[in-house]
Amino acid sequence: MQLGASDLPGLRSSELGRAAKQSLASGDFAEAIRAKQAKDIAERLLLAKDEELARAVVKGASKLEEQSSIVWELANNFYLISRKKQILLVERFVKGFAALPAAEQAKGMLSLAPRVRAARRGWSQDSFMAEVKKKREKKSSRGREGAAAADEAGLTLPLASLVGARGRREADVHIVRFLDAIDASLRRMAEEDRARLFQ
Repeated sequence: MQLGASDLPGLRSSELGRAAKQSLASGDFAEAIRAKQAKDIAERLLLAKDEELARAVVKGASKLEEQSSIVWELANNFYLISRKKQILLVERFVKGFAALPAAEQAKGMLSLAPRVRAARRGWSQDSFMAEVKKKREKKSSRGREGAAAADEAGLTLPLASLVGARGRREADVHIVRFLDAIDASLRRMAEEDRARLFQ
């Protein structure tokens, strides 16, 4: 269903979702439409069995040239989906992928893994670890109790870029754009939400 800005006010609150309502309240109709579409996609995927959900995601990921696919929608707008649905999507994808026949898993991995590996080339662990060190020093400057409390609260490491410097120049443009979209969406999430998702 294609939505326009004029369609949003006529929808019931339960049809919009929290992110769409917030965007609508602030006057950002474009983001409200994206949030509503992301909510609808998440709900549609969650109605499927785990294996079917995994198949849909793997199929979309193997055709990154089609930027209107379900995986592109998820990559661009994941941060607009409710926390509960984010976690359910990840958990059910993992379970569904694990339940697929080995040949189907291998086919899915072979269509994506080499492209991701090429895009990751030149990723600097040194600069990432420097960021980690800075963050740890900041936590320890609060004293032992502060650092322990921060650890218990589940504070995470900084989010490293998914694309390496060399990969950005050499890998195919579709995988670079896709990983950049995931990266941008994850960065728009609160740090504690990323930690919860990771767990």
